[in-house]
Amino acid sequence: MPASSHEGAAPELLLPERSRLLHIGLPKTGTTALQRTAVARHGALKRAGVLYPRGLTNRHDHLMPVASLMGMRLAETDGVPGPEHWSDLRRRVDSETERRVWISHEWIAESDDDQARRFRDELGEDLHVVVSVRQFGSILTATWQEFLKTTMLHTFDDWLAYTLTDRPAPDPHTRWQVKHVAMRAEQGAIVERWARVVGADNVTVVVVDPAHRDNLTGAFEGMLGLPAGMLDVADDGGVANRGMTVGEASLMLALNEAYEAPETSFEKRKGRLPIALPQAILERRPRGDEAVLALPGWAADLADAASRRHADEIAATGVRVVGDLDALRIASRATDAPHHNDATDVPVDVAVAVARGIVRDHRAEQAAAAAVATTALATAQREQARLAAERDRLRHELRLREGPLVGELRAADLVREAARRVARRLRGG
Repeated sequence: MPASSHEGAAPELLLPERSRLLHIGLPKTGTTALQRTAVARHGALKRAGVLYPRGLTNRHDHLMPVASLMGMRLAETDGVPGPEHWSDLRRRVDSETERRVWISHEWIAESDDDQARRFRDELGEDLHVVVSVRQFGSILTATWQEFLKTTMLHTFDDWLAYTLTDRPAPDPHTRWQVKHVAMRAEQGAIVERWARVVGADNVTVVVVDPAHRDNLTGAFEGMLGLPAGMLDVADDGGVANRGMTVGEASLMLALNEAYEAPETSFEKRKGRLPIALPQAILERRPRGDEAVLALPGWAADLADAASRRHADEIAATGVRVVGDLDALRIASRATDAPHHNDATDVPVDVAVAVARGIVRDHRAEQAAAAAVATTALATAQREQARLAAERDRLRHELRLREGPLVGELRAADLVREAARRVARRLRGG
């Protein structure tokens, strides 16, 4: 039986043994950091009595099986992932009879009633749903920046107008983004849905609060019976968990716009900038006087009204809440200064970070191309050896059936003729 440590766990949070903890997000509430930590400490978690099951693909989360069960189309699979992804996860969950099981992906928050019931029916009566929530204005800021790391072509102020008002987005991709943001935005309605489907006693809401940064990890440690600090994210010099400055965001937006032009040198990968570029930018330490993104006053008013409503709706569901719902009622960082979120000049070290990111990505592409070439050469050599072996086998079979081959007959005739001549000489003839 696996070891189970409750040291540091809050007794009132601890889930029953063999519980299936389903963390449904919301996006931009610390889900990715938790998922990566769970993968990095997979062995330690098992020894502590928690299974974070791996899937058929080498991902840090459970996107593929979740999308399979929800019937959600993914670009990387050119459609809905096959049923084998959910079947594999379900098999791993069902085979675990001792440990608590932890399943996580933030897109589950987009489930409608039918999809929520599907998760309930598949995972059984031991299911416990966890929803992490956050002040809505900060979610909007973080979401725009996340899109900015890939394909965002709209300013922060314009994107907020598409997201918070009836102003239509000008292109299909942004309309798709806005639709999905809207599906995740109603935090109170999401909690109410899952409380209705699985029962309020089987739902925990964790309030992500910048004033108490260990609230999220501490809640998961408490629910899963893990030692305090086990899920802390180490500061290992990777991508910093911080927001972009106005200068960084403005430069990223300008690069995205430049990348859209086919003649630019950035056109390495369809639809997005080099992957290493945002990472390189966020590794720098901004100066204290660099401006940070803020919601325009009109947007802050709308976002804050929605966030207060979310807090009231969550409180009315009767679910367990870890943290203080008043953190959702805090006013957003706002500005009435025109063009606050636009910068025409950026610090030199931001430009240096961009250059480093592009070089790093180019080197990674070169290494990947070299690895592909090496693999292709090894494959060709193996195929050549296989064909040579097959040729030799066929020759041997033909020789057994029909006697020596033509070339071999000629060689044998020459040997016999040479032997006859030698014999005649020996006889003196």
